[in-house]
Amino acid sequence: MELKKLKQIETLTGKIIYHPAVNKKPDSFIDIVRIELSDELTRIDFGVFPDTKKYCSDWWVHIHKESFIRPFGTTDKLQLIHAVNIPYAPSKYFFRSKTECLPYTLYFPALPKSIEMIDIIEKEGEPNCFNFYNIKLETIKRKVIFVNN
Repeated sequence: MELKKLKQIETLTGKIIYHPAVNKKPDSFIDIVRIELSDELTRIDFGVFPDTKKYCSDWWVHIHKESFIRPFGTTDKLQLIHAVNIPYAPSKYFFRSKTECLPYTLYFPALPKSIEMIDIIEKEGEPNCFNFYNIKLETIKRKVIFVNN
């Protein structure tokens, strides 16, 4: 199986899920690139780029410090610990062109290993915030492959 077709791989520190299935996300201009689950942290990498149909020279992004992840179907909130490459509100990152992409990373506390789906909430009920719902933390079924010598 080719590596690019894998949605998830196991690592020494935990589990990595690439491009997880998301039931509802804020818009087509932002994607979850990967989620890394370890015993210490939950790391979520994003890619955001301007909507080329709506782009104007003052298009910007930021993240609220109150952002959290929530195991799906619960009211538990795991608060944002740290953000990399994206400013905290009210500061803003302004895009320089409509083709620019901004990769950024958010760190949260570790999730319990039994969790299969999460929500990522920047600000509940805000249509312009980065809120993702029903993100699947799927496990790939492993197969044993025998190679003849």
